[in-house]
Amino acid sequence: MVAWRGACLLAACLLACPVTAGAEEFGCAGPFGRDASDAGLVKAFGSGNVRHEEALLVRGETQPVTVVFPNDQERRLVVHWRDDDRRQGLDFVVITSPGWSAGGAVVGMPIAEVERLNGRPFSVTDFQGSDHDGEVRSWQGGRLDAPLPGGCRLGAVLGINDADVDTTQWPPHADGLSSDDEALRGADPRLYELTVYFPGAGGT
Repeated sequence: MVAWRGACLLAACLLACPVTAGAEEFGCAGPFGRDASDAGLVKAFGSGNVRHEEALLVRGETQPVTVVFPNDQERRLVVHWRDDDRRQGLDFVVITSPGWSAGGAVVGMPIAEVERLNGRPFSVTDFQGSDHDGEVRSWQGGRLDAPLPGGCRLGAVLGINDADVDTTQWPPHADGLSSDDEALRGADPRLYELTVYFPGAGGT
């Protein structure tokens, strides 16, 4: 997973990304289908709304990505490709903007609402490190475990503000944390990243 899920992005999202009631549902078809391409995104959204960037990976390497709506913080999407050189074959899409909904989930949504949407508790990794983020390990067979229209799947990361982390303590859990953990709920985790991917594509 890319390293640009940084503390600044987390803070900005948790403080300034309210859940958008009219969020547009992300669809894994058409310009964002399995066989999507950079050229297809330009055709669908216009060259002014598509930009080439380099995403910083965990080990300091970079990867070519295509950013859709790069100047619109409400709609910005980052597309990763299976074929980096040709920028084609959708691997996964990272959503950090509140203007999109995936399976009903929207950036800025509190953990209790995500659990309600899922229909049951789900598990997340321990919230550790400077970013204070917790990645969803498993939807535990809930509604968000089901494929989205077009056959893609949903991953998510929740974040906690520094101030809340400083005042909340919980012991490490080798198997992660449950979304209904009382101490975790007290820290008010919220969605700050959604990842939409095709199984077997290698993106997540």
